[in-house]
Amino acid sequence: MRTTYLSLLFYCLLGIPSKSIMLKLSEYAEFSLITIMPGEELYSSFGHNAFLLVDTVNKLERVYNYGTFDFNDPNFYIKFTMGKLRYMLSTERMKDMYAVGYFENRSIYQQVINLSVSQKQKLFEFLENNAREENKYYRYDFYYDNCATRLRDALTKVCGDSLQWVLLKDENKSFRNLLDPYLKYKPFQDLGMDIGQGMPADKIATPYQYMFLPEHLMNTVGQSYIFRNGKREPLVLTQRLLFKAEPSPVDTSLLLNPSVYTWIFFLVIAAFTVFHFKKNKKGIYIDALLMLLTGVLGLLIAFLWFITDHVVTPYNLNIVWAMPLNLIALFLLMFDKAKSILKYYFLVYACMCSLLVICWAILPQELNIHSLPLILAATLRAGYHYYRLKP
Repeated sequence: MRTTYLSLLFYCLLGIPSKSIMLKLSEYAEFSLITIMPGEELYSSFGHNAFLLVDTVNKLERVYNYGTFDFNDPNFYIKFTMGKLRYMLSTERMKDMYAVGYFENRSIYQQVINLSVSQKQKLFEFLENNAREENKYYRYDFYYDNCATRLRDALTKVCGDSLQWVLLKDENKSFRNLLDPYLKYKPFQDLGMDIGQGMPADKIATPYQYMFLPEHLMNTVGQSYIFRNGKREPLVLTQRLLFKAEPSPVDTSLLLNPSVYTWIFFLVIAAFTVFHFKKNKKGIYIDALLMLLTGVLGLLIAFLWFITDHVVTPYNLNIVWAMPLNLIALFLLMFDKAKSILKYYFLVYACMCSLLVICWAILPQELNIHSLPLILAATLRAGYHYYRLKP
């Protein structure tokens, strides 16, 4: 064993690539899938996966984590916003990953993977090569290329035809639908994500693609098989609960229901519209509130759609009601000379919003129900201005 470490040191000093002197794992080495369950914060809402390698003979313990990024990356926040931030494969200690689950009160599971000695070595070499500086970075994609799919694909690559995935039941769900259980008690975050995501999020996912979610990867791995010497064996040798989270109280009060606020907003808009109708007034102040809200949201949607590299934000039907042009219309409302232009703008806008509501159930994109009062308010206000401006 001493010879192995001296050889490693010698070759490293000579600058020979590590791939050519890859450590030989012992027959007692174990690879495990580590799953940290979802947490309270939005960034932890969907859980996390990593590989754990333990080789007691070589005194090696290493966690391979594809879910990390460098805060010191130049222009970090700009790249994050634009969808250009590079994620990377990092290696860390198991006690550090355990600490994350412990301090955030998130259960941690370990599944020891049933791999042959050669498969363990192949997976080790694959991960070590991926962890090299020139290979460790990748373009993160929440649905298609993340900390869970990278591990799924690594197992598929290493095991080849000997791995038999036993997929979860096909529930004919879209990627957006698959997130719903994790956002059940986070309705404001759910509303924000639904407004920001476009039609790509409504693509129906296959059971194989379900594994972009860490919990689904854990469950699929737990029921899959591997063939060895003509015999089918469970892919997981043992499963352990390393840390059990304490039950967290769930706040289901109306104050956490976005519909309470959006319907109140609609009722306020409706009341002011009735008042303005009776008095034949513009109501510029209430328009400023509504049109600023929808216009700014529209700018954000347009930015995510046309400017950033995010895969799931294009083709977003929310831009029909959250219209960036509302900001221009709000400005033109202050000038009587713009009546002829605004009349047709509000007519088209009201018709588009109405069509959105009428076709709600058959739209190619699932809109969040909490946004319905906002759409109705926009429709009502646009219809009022068309009535007021027409001859």
